[in-house]
Amino acid sequence: MALARVGAGRSPWRSGTGGDLPGYALAQAVEAPGGPVPQQVRAVVAKAARQPVAIETITVPDPGPGEAVVAVQACGVCHTDLHYREGGINDDFPFLLGHEAAGVVEAVGDGVEDLEPGDYVVLAWRAPCGRCRSCRRGRPWYCFESANASQPMTLADGTPL
Repeated sequence: MALARVGAGRSPWRSGTGGDLPGYALAQAVEAPGGPVPQQVRAVVAKAARQPVAIETITVPDPGPGEAVVAVQACGVCHTDLHYREGGINDDFPFLLGHEAAGVVEAVGDGVEDLEPGDYVVLAWRAPCGRCRSCRRGRPWYCFESANASQPMTLADGTPL
């Protein structure tokens, strides 16, 4: 089981150019489910372009305002992940692989009113704002205001993901 961060204020994407891989998937809980947040999980990490991926322990911080922590029960790795691992989209390593997942809400941050622990959710690769021109036209995949998580997940040594 993994933990993922989702949020209304910021999505599970790192800051920087759009399309960065999230650090929220393909992980196995190190602590027991329902344990204290922040939690540590094991995740698939690409540390350098065209190099084998590694299983690393990462820290998932407490949910910030408008965010939730999700225990991921299923996640896939797609061709976009491969492009990132190969260095074809961005060279700002490390990246965590997997960005489309499903799981159960573990904890919610302040201001979250439409989710509660125990809810089943599906995580997408972007967190569209719902307000910009593209979102209003029914094309959230072109969202101009996709959000990022307020606090990055980190490797055990503190390296932000």
